[in-house]
Parts: sequence; C-alpha cells; structure tokens
Amino acid sequence: MENSIAAAAFGALAYPHRLRIFRLLINSSAEGLAAGEIAERLDIPASSLSFHLSILQKAGLISSERRQRQINYSTNI
Repeated sequence: MENSIAAAAFGALAYPHRLRIFRLLINSSAEGLAAGEIAERLDIPASSLSFHLSILQKAGLISSERRQRQINYSTNI
C-alpha cells in the first residue's frame, strides 16, 4: 500500500464517528447497510452521517450501491 493511500485511510478513521461507521460495516453482511439503518444503529443525524460516509468513500474504505430508493454502503477490503 502506498504511503499516501494509507495516510488517507488512517486520516479518515481518526474520527470516532467514522471509526464506528467503518466497524459497523465490517461486521455487517456482504450486502452492506442502508444509510438510514447506519444512522439509526449509531444514533448519528442523517446530515452528519452523509458527511462522514463521503469522507470514508473518498479514502477508498467504503463503497455505495443504489438499491431502488436507498443507498447501501459496504466496506472495500
């Protein structure tokens, strides 16, 4: 793994909410979880969750997939 990629990943996980989101997704099924379910399980407001999910996606740690009316997130391991 290149240093810049590793630094981006560690930087993204340096915040408690993002680490909690990532840990939840690692422990979820391969299909991932819908954003609403993540917000509910971790008690994070939707607006804040959206911000944290985008940071994790930009770091390459998670990916998203639209399924009908919802977006499911899963880890990129």
